[in-house]
Amino acid sequence: MLGFMVTTMFLSMWISNTATTAMMVPIVDAVLNELEKEEREKEPLKNDVPVSLLSVPSGLSPSVWGLESNKNHYQINMQLSNGSNSSPEKDYKQLRDSLLLSIAYAANCGGTGTVIGSGPNLVLKGLMEELYPKSTELTFASWLMYNAPVMVICVFICWIGLQFFYLPCCSSKEEKKTEVAAKNAVLKSYRELGDITFHETAVALLFISVVLLWFLRDPQFIDGWSTFMKNGKNIRDATPVIGICVLLFIIPARPSLTEHSPPLLDWRTAQRKIPWGVLLLLGSGFVVADAAKKSHLSIWLSAQLSYMNFLSPDVIVIILTFLASILTEVISNMSMATIMLPVVSEMAEAVKVHPLFLMLPVTIGCSFAMILPVGNPSNAIVFDASSMTTFEMMKPGVILKILCCAVELIMIQTLGMVLFNLHTYPSWANNTDIYAGQQTVLSTYTWTATQNINSTEQFNLITTILPILQNSSFT
Repeated sequence: MLGFMVTTMFLSMWISNTATTAMMVPIVDAVLNELEKEEREKEPLKNDVPVSLLSVPSGLSPSVWGLESNKNHYQINMQLSNGSNSSPEKDYKQLRDSLLLSIAYAANCGGTGTVIGSGPNLVLKGLMEELYPKSTELTFASWLMYNAPVMVICVFICWIGLQFFYLPCCSSKEEKKTEVAAKNAVLKSYRELGDITFHETAVALLFISVVLLWFLRDPQFIDGWSTFMKNGKNIRDATPVIGICVLLFIIPARPSLTEHSPPLLDWRTAQRKIPWGVLLLLGSGFVVADAAKKSHLSIWLSAQLSYMNFLSPDVIVIILTFLASILTEVISNMSMATIMLPVVSEMAEAVKVHPLFLMLPVTIGCSFAMILPVGNPSNAIVFDASSMTTFEMMKPGVILKILCCAVELIMIQTLGMVLFNLHTYPSWANNTDIYAGQQTVLSTYTWTATQNINSTEQFNLITTILPILQNSSFT
């Protein structure tokens, strides 16, 4: 099980959780089929009861004795069959369900390891660049250094939890057989792949190159390659991606001096495989955030949320993280992040805490959909492939969700404080200009001063204090 989870976790760091789960489910089925095949070949039929010495009762003809013996044989078989009715089938079901659940949990946790691992991560990265263009804390390297430990710990907790829930049904002998069957299935699939082609080698090298360019662009602990370029501050993570994509369309898949070769990636394949819905959803989130800013809705929200400053930031981050984790069970994680993160950023400004202190745990919480099949596509794929009920999926999911959220909250208070300097309120978080600051103060003052007076008095009060506030200087 741990081998499946580690493999799924690593793949989910670089490709979508849905694709990783869809890739791993057939492998689990192949392993279990191999295990079942070995069981059929090695174990004799348990219902066969050989009878070698039987005496013919006196006074019975051979035909009557034959009927009696067949009747007894049938009764023996039925008793043995009923005595061990569903134990092997139940063990097989429990083993299969546990392996499938481990894949779903590992995919959800693995998606938090890198910026490109899942949709909410991309939403946070894009909003940080949109709302706080002067911020430099959140890079590919800093995200990896912070969330990789969180990811590993959460996957380990999920493995321990599944062992606790399913270990009584799966003996160590069965686990050993599963390991052997898994090895045989993987080796069989590996032999069927054939030799590595130039196409596969080139794509792998380009993938490694883009990861290194992401990591070394601005790793924080040393000067990145972007610092040695003119206007290097304007270089974002999209820059190396565009460069590598251009190379994919240029480099031939089968280099030859005599024959024409298609490129590593053609436009028809890209057009069919690119998740355009994800791009539209990301773009819509940025549009909503920008519209809220231009319409001053974000300023109004900031004024309303400022009344939560009686709560400690530690309490606020706990409430928001668990709220996001619960709501993501019924709303897709990307949609949840798109809805919550702009509001959370305004809340951070209202209570004067580092925006990442609230936004980062909320983003990770959106990926911890472990209870319901509709929580995300990974859960749905696993639930459809298994024979478990919704309640059976909920039992381990509730506890593991709470534990994973607790890990994230602990890490933001420890490792996050060091990596992102969350102790101080950054200057770049004051992204609202003087006019916005005046409007915020005006909204706050008006709400406080006029909540017990009528509309005419409110109008007179606003027209009186507005010139004073506009002639004042706010920082």
